[in-house]
Amino acid sequence: MREIFGLSEKRIQQLLTEDIPISKLAQLEKAEFLLATWGIDGYALLYYIDSTKDEYKEMYFDTFLTKCRPCGGDWGQMFLTGIKELYPTIYNLIPDDMGLNPFASLYELLRVLGIEKCLEESGE
Repeated sequence: MREIFGLSEKRIQQLLTEDIPISKLAQLEKAEFLLATWGIDGYALLYYIDSTKDEYKEMYFDTFLTKCRPCGGDWGQMFLTGIKELYPTIYNLIPDDMGLNPFASLYELLRVLGIEKCLEESGE
């Protein structure tokens, strides 16, 4: 049986069945998509983010994009390059199978990390 961030898959299944949140982030509306799409891997990722949340600061999306490398028009791959540079541990926790819409999953992950504000929307 595999372990994800120190939690056995069986224990995570138990927590899901008992409806006990293992992460405060799991309760946020913006995390629901990741939980629905990535399941146990989503819970493990959110648990890790929640336990290390002081390491993450909100960032403008425009700033995040400066950390990304162009990938021939593949925005999902481009997001992954930025995540890998800024958050290498989180990058390693992203499941290989990101579901039917990897772009949407990565975008929601960026929102959970606090990368969702556009410079134009902030009024700065």
